[in-house]
Amino acid sequence: MAKILEKWPPSDETFEYAQENLKNITDYEVRYIKVLNKFMSYDVKAASGLTDILIMEHPQYYEPRLLSAFLKRALGDAEGAQSRYLEVIDINPYSFIAHIDLASLHFDKQQAGAAGKQKESILPINQRNLEFAEELL
Repeated sequence: MAKILEKWPPSDETFEYAQENLKNITDYEVRYIKVLNKFMSYDVKAASGLTDILIMEHPQYYEPRLLSAFLKRALGDAEGAQSRYLEVIDINPYSFIAHIDLASLHFDKQQAGAAGKQKESILPINQRNLEFAEELL
């Protein structure tokens, strides 16, 4: 990824600069910005689909895979998120976010009696592996 979006997540200033200078950045970055715009406009499903296409066309970058994992989790696809986190770690084994978020898929964080609280997307109980999760941490 070019310098504009190489830090993840991009700061507000960097993102704003990139949006204002679309003619001076790579096609990959322009498309990545479009994905982020979809996400910020709460069109998570469209952002997820665009991210999957971006990953297929630019498999060398881990950042869209990390975003894809987050989007899949938001859509309730814990297995898809797990797959993406593993891909991120394969490309960038130093991704702290991927390690923490992948581990968290194996822990049930819903507190008993938490009325009105949305249940976080986690793996089904038969797919959870606490030993694996602890190794990630």
